[in-house]
This record gives sequence, C-alpha cells and structure tokens, in this order.
Amino acid sequence: MSDSQLKKIENKKSITHCYISKGSYYRPNHSGYTDYLSRAGVYEKADAIDSAKKCRELTLIPITTHEHNAMILLEVRDLLTRIITK
Repeated sequence: MSDSQLKKIENKKSITHCYISKGSYYRPNHSGYTDYLSRAGVYEKADAIDSAKKCRELTLIPITTHEHNAMILLEVRDLLTRIITK
C-alpha cells in the first residue's frame, strides 16, 4: 500500500477500524487468512496502519461501522438457525 493511501486513511477521522488484506483477509489476531469478509479480523486503525507500514503488500480496507455490524448480525442470525435445542 502506498504512503499516500496510508496517509488518506490515517487522516480521515471517520475511519476507526480496518480490515487487513493480503490477497485474503487477515483473521482476528493476525491468525491466518479467510476469503470471507464476515470472518475477517477487525483492526483498530492505528494497528492496521502499523502493519501496512511494515509490509507494503498489505491492503487496508476501511470499515463502515453500520455496514460491518449489519453483516455480522446477518451471520449471527444465520448461525442461530443451526443451533440444536434438543
């Protein structure tokens, strides 16, 4: 990711969190990769920028909180349909 792209993310106050991608999305706690956005880790902007500065092959994807939360709630609702109660 270029310095100018990182600066844009860094300077935009409305961005608080990012997904990190290197072809696939980083999972939570930098523990592996996933192709599914709903399983991607959510990284605080400062941590994501620090990672991208160390490895230029990374791409940061700013998170829109409302859209992210809606996506996660849909995943939760889907998982609830598979709970065995008896």
